[in-house]
Amino acid sequence: MQKLKLCVLGRQGDSYTRMVVQSLRARGLHFTLVLEGGVRASGRIERLLGLPLTLYRAITSGRFKALPKLSCFTLRAFLCERLYYRSSAVRTILAPLQEVDINGVVVRSVNHVRTLKLIEQERFDIGLFAGVDIVDGAIIDAFSVCCLNAHPAPLPQCRGGGALINTLFYGLWPAVSVHVATAGIDEGEILRVTPLPLNKNDTYDSINLRLTLLCADTLAEVAQGLVGGTPVTGQSNGGVMHYWKDCTIERQRVAIRHLRQLLEGL
Repeated sequence: MQKLKLCVLGRQGDSYTRMVVQSLRARGLHFTLVLEGGVRASGRIERLLGLPLTLYRAITSGRFKALPKLSCFTLRAFLCERLYYRSSAVRTILAPLQEVDINGVVVRSVNHVRTLKLIEQERFDIGLFAGVDIVDGAIIDAFSVCCLNAHPAPLPQCRGGGALINTLFYGLWPAVSVHVATAGIDEGEILRVTPLPLNKNDTYDSINLRLTLLCADTLAEVAQGLVGGTPVTGQSNGGVMHYWKDCTIERQRVAIRHLRQLLEGL
């Protein structure tokens, strides 16, 4: 019988939330799913009208935040990303996730008072971050044991934004890290660092997706260990904080060059 009560904090319709749920169920773990609600355009016209905003957000955030918008590097990276995520290989990987049931308790925000009351009432022991943004310290502290987060980069070297870019920039092997979540970003004790197996056909985008899948699986694996009695002890995490705004074209060019060298050495 499972002694510790798990609570997964995710988002409605989110692929990563589905990945985490799928990995937990594959291990036979019981949990309560709390989902941030989202307003999604359901009609064709609404979706078409939302395309310009979606495109704008895509080219002004994440990997593209610090890149010049009219450079060949940016255009090539953007097109490669779009083509990769529309490929049959990715559809094959992600299609089964659509069958994963992620019905749960819906809240306005993960930091809403209703979320806090639910955690306190149900007396959850462990919280798992599964696609939510920054979580308030009051929510984290409401769990009796800890909260866990999976980060798509080796810690403590690559805290914060630009996880894969910074991993490659520093010449590190791509990996995921599961750490105890705190009110700070990626700063809690490191419980597990799992390297990602690479192959010669990998690209930045394929590695990025597989890191996300590995995050979900490793998060579930660590949660299973804690439920089974593994103590919550790990490596200190005092690495330098990184931000997407610092992922300049120069840094990304170095990262891609290091990736080529890494793959050539396989």
